[in-house]
Amino acid sequence: MGKVKVGVIGCGSIAKNRHFPEYESHQETEIFAVCDIVPDRANAAAQRYGAQAYTDYIELLKNEEIEAISVCTPNYLHARITVAALEAGKHVLCEKPMATSLVEAEKMNEAAAKSGKILMIGHNQRFVRSHQKAKQLIESGEVGKVYSFRTAFGHSGPETWSVDGLESWFLKRIRQSLVQWAI
Repeated sequence: MGKVKVGVIGCGSIAKNRHFPEYESHQETEIFAVCDIVPDRANAAAQRYGAQAYTDYIELLKNEEIEAISVCTPNYLHARITVAALEAGKHVLCEKPMATSLVEAEKMNEAAAKSGKILMIGHNQRFVRSHQKAKQLIESGEVGKVYSFRTAFGHSGPETWSVDGLESWFLKRIRQSLVQWAI
């Protein structure tokens, strides 16, 4: 069996810091295609990983060699792209959050069931060292019997980690709202 050929849609921070390095380090995957609406971003990633560059995800999904897709786009695009990828016969790893509404999430699940392909939502927090340590302490009983706990996770904000800085989609609340779309 050959390497799984992956297409990464969205070449921003989450792709750069998580998806690309993880696929690159896994001997059974190949970053085969990349897509971003910013041509320079798509071309830079394609050159870095020896992949094909696209600026239109629909065109990328037409490539029959691609077996799996990572959806690394702004939240409001997760459902639309995921459904299109599943309908194109691709397995999908979609970044969190899954969707911006229950209706969108249900459409994603329906598309996965209908296509017979795997849909997975990436929630990498379980791999964070502090979370793993907390799990170990709880499971070992070292901290006693735990009845409840509260935790907080924070970051410096998208203005510092987004490839678009202060122009990040993440800061534009209108795009984070419940966006309705028709499939």
